[in-house]
Amino acid sequence: MAQIKTLVDGLAETVNELAASGVEWEGPVSTSGDGVFDAGLRSTGAALLDLSTIAGPRQPAWQHIASGRYGYAPSTLAEKRNVRPVPFSAADMLKVAPRIFEYRGQLDIRDNPENPAYNPDYEVPDEVGLIAEDLIAAGLELFVMFDEEGKPRGVHYELFGAVAALVVGSDLDARLTATNERIDSLVSALNLRL
Repeated sequence: MAQIKTLVDGLAETVNELAASGVEWEGPVSTSGDGVFDAGLRSTGAALLDLSTIAGPRQPAWQHIASGRYGYAPSTLAEKRNVRPVPFSAADMLKVAPRIFEYRGQLDIRDNPENPAYNPDYEVPDEVGLIAEDLIAAGLELFVMFDEEGKPRGVHYELFGAVAALVVGSDLDARLTATNERIDSLVSALNLRL
């Protein structure tokens, strides 16, 4: 009986937290164990939700790999320590080439009759992106997501794009400044001769 009361109290607390956060549920939710979703979580209306129709600010969500929990990554100086310059250059960032590819899971839909979604007429879409192993080879593993075993899992595109633009832009700005100084120096030298 004590276990049931603890479970009910825990569930009530969770429902109250969700209600306070503004989350709205449509349809049933089931869990196994201690609240870990064992077959994934589906929410009607949550996917492809047009956030422009909801008042108030929004932020991107990140998923913690080990726990599966969602949240945000704060980006204020108050939340950060050991802040230092990035250890790579524009040349390092430019070593990584975007690729066109097909996902194996998508090919499996078309090619594997044992796949529940098997469809021999399925047109596998081309994807475009980066390869985690290419980033590692270029010394850019800070942009790679790793699983709990340390194996590459994916690319932090949201970080790579922003940082690459800043690093490459800064490098181009430094080169332009150096070129302008060199031109000014040459012009001065020519004016002295005339």
